[in-house]
Amino acid sequence: SHATIVSANSDSGPESLRQAITDNKTEEDAASASSAFGFPAAIPALWSGTSGTDWNTATNWDNGIVPLTSTDVIIPDVSGASNNFPSIGGTANCNSLTIGTGASLSIAVSQTLNIYGDFTNSGTFTANGTTAFKNSDTQTITGSTTFGDMLINNVLHVLAGTNMTIAAGSTVMFTTGEDFDFSDGDGSDLGILFVEGELIANGTAGNEIPFTRDGSSGYWGSVCIISGTATSSFTYCNIEYGKAVRGLNGKYLFGALSFDQSDNISIINCDISNNDWNGIFCRSSSPTISNSTVSNSSSSGIYYGDPFTSTATISNCTISDNYNGVYCNGTGSSDINITENTICSNQYGVYCLNASHPDII
Repeated sequence: SHATIVSANSDSGPESLRQAITDNKTEEDAASASSAFGFPAAIPALWSGTSGTDWNTATNWDNGIVPLTSTDVIIPDVSGASNNFPSIGGTANCNSLTIGTGASLSIAVSQTLNIYGDFTNSGTFTANGTTAFKNSDTQTITGSTTFGDMLINNVLHVLAGTNMTIAAGSTVMFTTGEDFDFSDGDGSDLGILFVEGELIANGTAGNEIPFTRDGSSGYWGSVCIISGTATSSFTYCNIEYGKAVRGLNGKYLFGALSFDQSDNISIINCDISNNDWNGIFCRSSSPTISNSTVSNSSSSGIYYGDPFTSTATISNCTISDNYNGVYCNGTGSSDINITENTICSNQYGVYCLNASHPDII
């Protein structure tokens, strides 16, 4: 049985609140206890490491409760106290997660951390397992971080100034759905990675990085780079079963990989296939695309819309089995160099609109 939840008329000091939360071990009862004292239902938890490094040991948390999906978790620097930093050796949950300066958190191989709020990292995050962003609304990442396997359920927003790195051999999975339109005000029901900082996804031969759907059917949204002159790169990545995003932060981005007002992007030795719109969508962006395969897109393999701030280059690529191989729309597309590619089995190889005239060699 659970302890009786005290009323807000009782002594509402922090120790009484802590005891009420501690006595109520289910997520619902603990949240109710917090609410009874006039506090938000999200339950705060501060790591102490009193009993060791196991995240799932209650006495390692200052409130005596293993974090729940509603728990806002803070990992401070405990090197001057217990010197035990948390390690996740089984499934773990939290709402928001903050890793402080000098602190660390690790996820063991084949284990999962489910995050339902925002992620802030000023310390060290070692993700040998899966980091799952599970909210049905937007979540944010602040602080440069390297991730292993990931699951993205809705919008994951990498804030400006943040470097997000995906380790070689990791898999990024997205929830599939039908609604990718934010312009109607009701959000979406699929996974989207929206990057205003930097995204570094550099795999190797034999340790590629798939960006793919979670499950065996349907399409997810888009990997969107909106980063100005910040550097992002995709090397030995496989991007499949993506679609588009409409109206997110005012952006209309119709590709599995979408770039808007972004330069300093490289796509090398990648396979971008089986996407339900454009494989790569570029608006006012000039990525360098080389030694890659772009195929089986329902619209264009690669779409360019001007204006451009620098020269976009496609070289040594195979672009096949799309409706349009390369679609160039606008007078600025003279700043596209299409060099030494195999463009075949498309309805239209290079489709030029609105006086566009790329250099094809």
